[in-house]
Amino acid sequence: IDGGSENANQYLLAALEYLTIKRVCRTILLTRLPVGHTHEDIDACFGTIASWFDRSFTQTPEAYKMAILAAFDGSKSKLKIDVVDVFVVPDYQSFFEPFIDPLFSRTHKMEW
Repeated sequence: IDGGSENANQYLLAALEYLTIKRVCRTILLTRLPVGHTHEDIDACFGTIASWFDRSFTQTPEAYKMAILAAFDGSKSKLKIDVVDVFVVPDYQSFFEPFIDPLFSRTHKMEW
């Protein structure tokens, strides 16, 4: 995972533990990208989208979808773009919060 705190935090660790408790996975290996890592192709895709929205404005989900498709229409990218509307984003924080021990929150190194 990328190094941002929104990507690696106590709720992610709780979700990974939940997957093992529910026996969805026996073992999970969590790795982090090294500092200064080279960004992948997905970053270029987000850059294309961000650049498009610097020049346009949308007010509806349908217009947003059309803008993303338009951003890639004339690009050099050969990616097949499919925009999927996600109706619900679960509130994992509220789900896991009662089970996270606040005394077990400093298990990582604060400084190298």
